[in-house]
Parts: sequence; C-alpha cells; structure tokens
Amino acid sequence: MTIDPVKIPQNVYVEDRIIGSITLRQIIICLLSGGLSYGLFASTKAAGALSMVTGVLSWTPLVIGAAFAFMKINGISLTRFCLLMLEKMDKPAIRVWAPRRGITISIGTASLKSDKEMAQEKNMEEAKRRAEEKSKRIHELSELLDKGPEETDDQGHTIERTTPAASSLPVDKSRVSAEPLESSTPFDAVQPPSVARALIRDIAPPASL
Repeated sequence: MTIDPVKIPQNVYVEDRIIGSITLRQIIICLLSGGLSYGLFASTKAAGALSMVTGVLSWTPLVIGAAFAFMKINGISLTRFCLLMLEKMDKPAIRVWAPRRGITISIGTASLKSDKEMAQEKNMEEAKRRAEEKSKRIHELSELLDKGPEETDDQGHTIERTTPAASSLPVDKSRVSAEPLESSTPFDAVQPPSVARALIRDIAPPASL
C-alpha cells in the first residue's frame, strides 16, 4: 500500500488570512483604533463641541491604526519599520567587520612539594620565629638591666637617674705626668737594667700617683 505524499509547510511564519488578504493582526489594530476614534467622536458630540477640526482630530487614531495595519515600506510593515529605526538609533551607524579572535590558552605547570620539603620549611620557619622571640626577650632584659631599679622620693615621685657623660678622652691628663729627659743620650748608648733591679721592679710595682 503506497502512502500519499504529504506536503510539509516550510514558510510557517506567514500570518493567517481571515478575510481575503487581511490578517487577524490587521483586523485587531483597526478595531482598537476605530473604537478609540468613535469614543472620542461620541464624547465630543455629547459635549456639543463638534466641528470640522474636532471631527478630524477624533478620527485621527483610526487613520494612524490603518497605516500601521496596512502600510508597508520595502515589504516591511510600518510597525516593524519603526522598531528597526529605534534599534538603529541605539546601535552604531558604521560597523567594521574583522576576523574573529581565537581563544588564548596559557598553560602553567606547578610542581608539588614533597612532605619532606614541606616539613623542612616548617622547621625553618619555627626556628626563625624562636630566634626572633629570643632576641626580643634579650633586648627587653638588657633594657631593664640598663634602667635599674626605680627610686622614689618622700612624696612617691619617681626620680630619674642621669648617667654622667663620658669624657671625650680615655685618659685623665691630671693623673698622668711625664718628666723630660735631663740629658740627650744617644739611642745606641742605652743599656738594659740589671737583673736584680728588674726583678725588684716586677715584684714591687711602682707607687701610684
């Protein structure tokens, strides 16, 4: 048994025709605009202000609705043409076509550290932290020792002790004296002292000034 060929519709976006070439969308637009125009005309007539100008203005919505329903520009309906004009105002007027850029992939590799290396780094950080704490404690202790105990007066106020400034010279000149040589003896004529005199000098040091 043969199957009759079935025609598959391809142009599915064609609007359905209701009366001749008039579509349902066109009929709805005309009915809405005509109803609005009739309402304006009836209200103007009831108010007693009907004239040629008010009559034309009352039926203006019907004319505009018929234009949107039946008028076409280059095969495009007036409604779609207005929407395209609004889209053109939002988009740039000049478009430059360029090749599409490819996808750039940056591959980076990272080596994982072993447990032994991680343990060594952890131990080094711990030792560094302990050394810093130790040096900090030593510094605080040295500051405390340099400061010494606080002294207070009878009224309970702390007495600040001032350390006398050290002299610029390491030796006090008032405690050191030197006598000039009585005779100019040549260097070759100088004889070493006797052994007994040197021994007595080593045992009994000279008296301090």
